[in-house]
Amino acid sequence: GVTLGIDTGEVFGLLGPNGAGKTTTIHMLSGHTLATGGHAFVGGHDVTDRNKGVANVRKVIGLCPQFDTVWPTLTVQEHLLLYARLKGVTSEYESAAAQSVAAQVELSGDAYYQQASQLSGGMRRRLSLGIALVGNPKIVFLDEPTTGLDPETKMGVWRIIERQKEGRAIILTTHSMEEADALSTRIGIMAEGRLRCIGTQLHLKNKFGSGYRLTMSLKGVGALGANGFGNDDASREAFIMNVVDKFVKEEISSEAMRIHDEHAHGAIVYSMKEGTVNISDTFKVMEAKRKEFVKEWALQQTSLESVFLRIAKAAESSTL
Repeated sequence: GVTLGIDTGEVFGLLGPNGAGKTTTIHMLSGHTLATGGHAFVGGHDVTDRNKGVANVRKVIGLCPQFDTVWPTLTVQEHLLLYARLKGVTSEYESAAAQSVAAQVELSGDAYYQQASQLSGGMRRRLSLGIALVGNPKIVFLDEPTTGLDPETKMGVWRIIERQKEGRAIILTTHSMEEADALSTRIGIMAEGRLRCIGTQLHLKNKFGSGYRLTMSLKGVGALGANGFGNDDASREAFIMNVVDKFVKEEISSEAMRIHDEHAHGAIVYSMKEGTVNISDTFKVMEAKRKEFVKEWALQQTSLESVFLRIAKAAESSTL
């Protein structure tokens, strides 16, 4: 159920819920698991060829697994030298290759001589990324490369990945929609073992998204004329929602639907289909209303997360 092509210079984001088949697909493409059917050509070599195919594929790929596979007592230098030799780098160039990769993943200097057990979680993740890059492979598989990392470390790994896409194909699996949106040139979404859709982020949002989302937070309820209800919070809130609903439908989009009510936190969210809202007019109207009852507002295209959830849900009910 997976048919696709990935070109040089591309970061292909492979998304899907747990159990969708992302890691299994990578294991088959890297020769770790033998495919039971079909064909897959990696760098021109058929990975389903049990004779020479797998061996040839492993010469042109790099793999950063979902969980770090490093030896506690080996240093960063020793790890990179070991993998350089496994990848066929000659003894004349192995030291330079190791130092070059260490610099690329920001593990040069003192860190280069530290044992893996002395590295932080983020540094070990960068070491796994460096191992995947040793030997300058033309195809690199990154299986959830930033899982468990803090935001600052994650951004550092993103910068490294972004720099490495030139001249190679990168296949990235991730559960982070933000990561996929930031790094991928194209995205494929898997569910129930099958590839359900493929395209750029904009294409997927336009095809499977629900248009735009308007979020606003309100000033004091008095600005809406909602005084005089005493302690009747339910009546006050119903009045406010009616006023805001009328405003949005009359001045923004007649087909706007309130999809999430977080009035306790001062935020109301509306969904509007593509073609039912004029963006420039919305900006004018909302800015005018900031003088009255709107405190803050935002207009966003459907998020990649919304697309992901819709496709996953449709796959479960086999309606896609």
